[in-house]
Amino acid sequence: MGAPSLRLFSGARVAVIEQDQPLQQREFANRASGHKPLIGWLGKRKAVVRVSLEAMGIYSLDLVLALDRAPGIEVAVLNPKLANRFA
Repeated sequence: MGAPSLRLFSGARVAVIEQDQPLQQREFANRASGHKPLIGWLGKRKAVVRVSLEAMGIYSLDLVLALDRAPGIEVAVLNPKLANRFA
């Protein structure tokens, strides 16, 4: 009997919120192949898009860098301990 296989999935769940009401929600792969469609989806908005996410070390670094390079997107990386205080 072989060892059980383990699959790890990492993704970004994104919601567009206006006046505290979600308008749309989508999921994207948390790798370069998912960053491009995410940036394209966010870029369809007619205004500057603000993205806030909790710092997750190496799991969020590539996504943050890709979003930061994209025109019209502002990025805020939040300390999870501090963000939890507002929950």
